[in-house]
Amino acid sequence: MSAVSVASRAGLATILLFSLITIALAGAPALPCEFYGTVTIGGSPAPVGTIVVAKLGDQERGQFVLEKDGTLGGSGTFDKRLKVVAEDSDLSGGTPKVSFWIDGQKASPEASFVPGTSNEVTLSLGGDSASAKVIEPSASPAPTSVAKPVQQSSEPTVKVTAVPIPLSPSPDPSIPVMPLPERQLVTPVEISADFGSDIQSGSAPLTVHFKDRSSGQPTMWSWDFGDGQSDMIADPVHTYDKEGTYTVTLTVSSQSGGTDTETKSGFITVVKPGKLVADFTADPTTGKSPLMVHFRDTSSGMPGSWKWDFGDGQTDTQKDPVHQYDLPGTYTVSLMVKDGHGAESTKQKDAFITVLVPGGLEADFSAEPINGVAPLNVRFTDKSQGSPTLWSWDFGDGKSDLVANPVHVFDNPGNYTVTLTVTNQEGAISTKVLKEYVKAMVEPTPVPTLTVVPVPQVPETFYGTVELYGQPISVGGTVEARATSYNISGPYNPIKTAKGVFGKTGTFSPKMQIQGIPAGTELEFYVADESYSQLRAYVKSENGTLLWTIPYEPGKEKSLELVATGRQPDVIPTIPVTPIPTSSCPGVPSIPMTFSGDLHIATGSEYLEDNSSCENCDPNGVVDTVIEARIEGYDVSGSQNPITMTSPSYFGGGNSSWSDKLALQGRCVPEGSNITFWVTTPNWQVPAPALIRDGSNFTRDVTYGASTDNENLHLWVGAVPTVKPTVTPTPTPEAWSPQKFYGKAEFNGYPLRVGDRVMATTEGVDLNSPTNPISSVQFGEFGDPNGNEMLTVEVPYTALNQSDPITFWIKPQGFEYWYKARVKNPLSTDTWKQSYPFTPGSITNLQLTSTDREEFRYFYDIVTNVKNVIMPDDYTGW
Repeated sequence: MSAVSVASRAGLATILLFSLITIALAGAPALPCEFYGTVTIGGSPAPVGTIVVAKLGDQERGQFVLEKDGTLGGSGTFDKRLKVVAEDSDLSGGTPKVSFWIDGQKASPEASFVPGTSNEVTLSLGGDSASAKVIEPSASPAPTSVAKPVQQSSEPTVKVTAVPIPLSPSPDPSIPVMPLPERQLVTPVEISADFGSDIQSGSAPLTVHFKDRSSGQPTMWSWDFGDGQSDMIADPVHTYDKEGTYTVTLTVSSQSGGTDTETKSGFITVVKPGKLVADFTADPTTGKSPLMVHFRDTSSGMPGSWKWDFGDGQTDTQKDPVHQYDLPGTYTVSLMVKDGHGAESTKQKDAFITVLVPGGLEADFSAEPINGVAPLNVRFTDKSQGSPTLWSWDFGDGKSDLVANPVHVFDNPGNYTVTLTVTNQEGAISTKVLKEYVKAMVEPTPVPTLTVVPVPQVPETFYGTVELYGQPISVGGTVEARATSYNISGPYNPIKTAKGVFGKTGTFSPKMQIQGIPAGTELEFYVADESYSQLRAYVKSENGTLLWTIPYEPGKEKSLELVATGRQPDVIPTIPVTPIPTSSCPGVPSIPMTFSGDLHIATGSEYLEDNSSCENCDPNGVVDTVIEARIEGYDVSGSQNPITMTSPSYFGGGNSSWSDKLALQGRCVPEGSNITFWVTTPNWQVPAPALIRDGSNFTRDVTYGASTDNENLHLWVGAVPTVKPTVTPTPTPEAWSPQKFYGKAEFNGYPLRVGDRVMATTEGVDLNSPTNPISSVQFGEFGDPNGNEMLTVEVPYTALNQSDPITFWIKPQGFEYWYKARVKNPLSTDTWKQSYPFTPGSITNLQLTSTDREEFRYFYDIVTNVKNVIMPDDYTGW
């Protein structure tokens, strides 16, 4: 075949190919636009896992997760690229611009959206602007499937796949033979809009969490909240600022083109702030008799009294009562509430509580699977109670069955409500209905998706000191960090403590590690040891201020000084009940009774001198302590009762008779009533009663009176001090607790052999013991921590001071001399040292190394100068 002939046929094929593509694309969405290239952040390649988001306008149209540092896909035929898919609205104003976003920040540059092209970009964040280069498509593009969106219809639609026109067989193998276009049937999915919300009424501002319950796999949502506001996400949260009744509308659509709208008139009711609206919940609402139900008042408008009618002839006036239903039946429950202005509101819920016969017939069932692609084969299992003998199943698709455990096939897509009715020999009947229990779906058309890979987060690390009530935390205690609403426990949280410290500085040293939460999240710290159960600790800042929390800052390493102060009394009496009086009241005092003063929490060190003065009794209350005043039988709470201490030791500051003070007032409170005070520190779970101290006298209450004068109080919590105790001298210990050593050792670069010996000395002190020196019993190691046979340093109390240097020596078998060893802690990054500090009472893991070039001594030199070992009768070969 001539070159002209081949070119002619190739040109004809190209013309036919693009003609077919033009026909297929008529009215269809634009082709995607792809991007690849490099990504830098602050001048450095972006790390693996970085997510690059592409937007047209303010709408996200594509994203890509980096699989290689600084690389956004590739230019090869089979390389992944960032695909941007535009919608009709994006193209209405001409050629749109594509913007790129990294971690919520806009990168540079922008690029033009050119359908069907592959674009090379150099993206940067925090550096110099980059460029974009458009690469035109190849003259022979790969086959592209294009489907025009269809309107909702029961008729199948046709999807045309555009491919090159097939040519006649040619002897020239360079001319490919193309397959014919394929016709594919696409069945649209039925779509049905529906929604609900967590609440439907309340006082303004009312925040409502809407939940999409539509079927048919919707992909787009349009909400109209009835107040002029809208949203386009599946499950929005909306706040109604003004009172009124609002109609809510949801319109949903899917990729197949189906659309449906659901409108609920008067769905949300918002009342004025403070307007009284009765409402309540209960748990459980169904069960066998006797059924115990916990009712909860959820009324708005600050009700002051409650009246419950449980529908069984019983009533109650508590706010959140617990009621027992003894007889089977269905009960209507109502709640009437009143406020301090005499306003009333009633809420009634018909057939709200259902009580079943104990041991009687109760229908129940399960199924597996309940989700899948139609036709869906489901096995139902009867789980009814009460020995049923007959079963009647309604599968919700027009079909039924009468066996106990049927198997049913749902042929068509949809959500199906299943009903089981059972009877027994006594003639009892019970029915169980599970709405939209089985969900049969259309087999989805595979759509390429992006797997979102979270960007690894650098942890924040902590180490530091811990003080419990003025003493260092003991060995083996714990330090734990917590963050509200997050679980941040892990391998290094909580962390064990040494004496007074946790963690250690250094690259490879153990520290507390926190990660996986948003930056700025407030962290709390809790400490505990063998003497104290878990307590919340303050973080002591550099200027001495005690902080209750600190912000999470990933990537940083911090040294903390944790301090736990104050201790709750061991005996906590029962908290008295303070019911609201039911009689009518003439009103409230126009001016409240106010209190200020100081607070002392007993520590056990307080005592009285002969002149009755109190020693060690200065105020020591901590910030965030809560102080409350009570009168038995009356509600005296208010905006200033209880109050929270905002400065150490003192409460009730301020210059006026009302501002910032503990203020008490109530209705119908008679003159002369006894006022008690209750204290809750940040580390306590429940309030503790406080005494009022006047010199060395302590009382439990003060007298109520409608006085305008502020009373200054000295509150005391804990044991009352007595006369000065007799001081018993602390005996001086006879000896230090022994320090024991074990670990790995080597000589001339080789591990110690079994039988080689290790010894500890210090200048001028006899460190002799049955296990100093010791022989190696395991290759390369000295001491056995499991068998408690370790190199031991044990001396009188006055012979050594803490941290005095201990020197180590190694004598291999066959050598005449003891060679001085260098030492280091394997958990530390420190260099080799000539000695190790004496730490009484500890078990220490060490590494020893020596050579025949180190300082050495004859055996008798050591015995004479150091008096360190017991000489055997024959020490030849030591």
